[in-house]
Amino acid sequence: MPPARDAEEAAPPAGETVHPRIPSEREIVHAFLSSITIEEKIGQLIFVDLRNLAGAASAVTVSPQVIALLDSIRPGGIILFSESFKTIPQVWDLIFTLQQVSDIPLFIATDQEGGVVSRLSNREGLPATTIPSQETIGSTGDPAMAYLAAEIIGRELYCLGVNMNFAPVADLVSDPESSVIGSRSYGSDADLVARMVGSAVEGIQGQGVSSVVKHFPGHGEAPSDTHAGESILDFDEERFMSRELIPFIAAIEAGCDGIMTAHLRLPRIVKDPVPATFSPYILQTIMRERLGFEGLIITDSLSMKAVELFWDAGEAAVLAVEAGADILLMPRNPHRSFRAVLDAVASGRIPEERIDRSVERILYIKLRRGILGLDYQALNLDPSVILGSEAHAEGVERIRSASGKND
Repeated sequence: MPPARDAEEAAPPAGETVHPRIPSEREIVHAFLSSITIEEKIGQLIFVDLRNLAGAASAVTVSPQVIALLDSIRPGGIILFSESFKTIPQVWDLIFTLQQVSDIPLFIATDQEGGVVSRLSNREGLPATTIPSQETIGSTGDPAMAYLAAEIIGRELYCLGVNMNFAPVADLVSDPESSVIGSRSYGSDADLVARMVGSAVEGIQGQGVSSVVKHFPGHGEAPSDTHAGESILDFDEERFMSRELIPFIAAIEAGCDGIMTAHLRLPRIVKDPVPATFSPYILQTIMRERLGFEGLIITDSLSMKAVELFWDAGEAAVLAVEAGADILLMPRNPHRSFRAVLDAVASGRIPEERIDRSVERILYIKLRRGILGLDYQALNLDPSVILGSEAHAEGVERIRSASGKND
């Protein structure tokens, strides 16, 4: 250890300006993490669907039920659906108020893929740009078109205060007409889809919005929809590594902030009768260790029948955390999920250090995307100028022209 210097020796030369050291992102995150309770940490893991609280009214404005939820479990994020996007003033007021009443700034997420899954749609009061489907974009064969569409999506979401998008879809399809995913996919060629996905991630995140790529390890060939019940894929690991995972690898290389898991059963890979979302082998061994993904692992909706038919909201939440998920998306009963994870930590079933690792990732993304400490009133964005702008319309026309389609 070097000898200590006395105060006179340590003082800077006269007249020299001393600039305070700027703390690193790691130091900021660790300081934040050490300042919050275990209850606040577990709340960060939960994304809430406002529609579950008091019907459609809670999806449009910050109702007393929403405030009570924010006070009780302090969720890390809110997911918004079409019901929440009515007019520009209404959306801005909803999101700004949500952030204002939340102790820890929120992820505000939605699914804006383009095509059939577009929560923002061109309507009176909210003239968002109509984005072609990923199938149409993929048919251009040009990753620049994927970037262009994603850039428009990111810009329009950001101007409204939405900071996370559950897109693009990285699933592969052989038959868009019969697949569960269908036109939501860029196509069946793994290499082409990979280039499209990587470009889309860059386009969205270049506008300050987190991109969450879905549905790992690949839902495109699933025989049935996990919204309705159990879905089983009879593929082995070699098949996934050589085909389905190629677009996800591209997303990771592009720096995607998150990857969403699928509730698929994979009996030739995971021996336990659980979906990929509950499999430590899928989430930790393959995604974390083999693919080197360091971002957020987000479950698909825990309200889907593929989960709800077999596990209640509490046990589903605990299983997902044990498997390695960082964010629990849309549990049907967020209070029960919150309490179950809290009880699992108290009993020692889940170590608090395991929760800390997820919260570190969450806080890091919130810091990197400027969500922590963001002053929404100071953004000085005008959605009425950005949404459905002439430049965006021209961009969409370029995509349609390149595809030869008009969807």
